[in-house]
Amino acid sequence: MSDPLGVTARALPPVEVSAGRGRSAAAAIGKIAALHGVVEIVVGLPRNMDGTEGPSATGARRVAADLEAYCPGIKVILHDERLTTALAERALIEADLSRAKRRRLIDGQAAVVLLTSYLSQTKGNTDCGPRDRSE
Repeated sequence: MSDPLGVTARALPPVEVSAGRGRSAAAAIGKIAALHGVVEIVVGLPRNMDGTEGPSATGARRVAADLEAYCPGIKVILHDERLTTALAERALIEADLSRAKRRRLIDGQAAVVLLTSYLSQTKGNTDCGPRDRSE
């Protein structure tokens, strides 16, 4: 999740998903998004290094479609996720975390890398952060 200005990103606790349970994950994410006043959700789109979409991209597109169905009024954006896990792993290694701790944190850190990439490309777009509740 980003801050209200769309400058920084932080990890939220993971949503546990069983195989074939994408719609229940979308519903759970929709509840979290509503709780925080989210107006955009960024979904990682797996691409090959040459920019083409691999088999996992179909799953990401399905997740995005489920989120659109369960999160009315929230814009769902697919964003290139190439190298996010590698960058996240590098950051966790530099933080001198044990292998076990890195395994627990890697998905959240990769999500932070993904959202940070999106935010930097949109130059501080505030649509990813929570709505100002004072309005």
